[in-house]
Amino acid sequence: MAAKQTKNMTGVIYFVIVTIFSTVTAKATLVDSNSVIRDGIEYYIQTDKSVYDLGENVQILYRITNLTHEEWRVFGISPLRMIFVSPEDSEWFESVWDWFEPGPPGPTGFTLQPNESTKISEIWAQINMQATPYEPADDTQVPQGTYRITARLKPTDTNVAVNVTVVPEPASLVLFLAGLGIANYVDRRKRR
Repeated sequence: MAAKQTKNMTGVIYFVIVTIFSTVTAKATLVDSNSVIRDGIEYYIQTDKSVYDLGENVQILYRITNLTHEEWRVFGISPLRMIFVSPEDSEWFESVWDWFEPGPPGPTGFTLQPNESTKISEIWAQINMQATPYEPADDTQVPQGTYRITARLKPTDTNVAVNVTVVPEPASLVLFLAGLGIANYVDRRKRR
């Protein structure tokens, strides 16, 4: 009986070590990025990594670069540039968080010279705005899962997106798994 308990405890410890190693290895990705080139314009999005602990800030970079040899102008109704975060299996307009380029409503635009870029850096604090961006009192932490971060230039209808995964923080995972192991041990002791 003691040999079986030792084998079970060894299995739990092995599972904890593999889980921690997998989480740390997945987080080793330094940059998670995607790029779309359309009509000589590069639309680029980047996060500082692809896996985040629950509650950790997600750093987002959205860049538009003119790869042509001519001046490129964009005009439209404000806001021109937007960033949306939505669950992986939903559409960008079903977002849990969004950012719109600040500015007065109405006609606006920008110009890029050849090889010139414009960029936006934003932070998503893993909050769900509950479709009420101006009422932060009802914001909540998003649950673990995979989220799609989509950047959009409205006048061209060009989207570029990247997925990030939110996981429980390793310390919580270790405590949870250790608790399971202890509960299993206590349960087996009671059965004797």
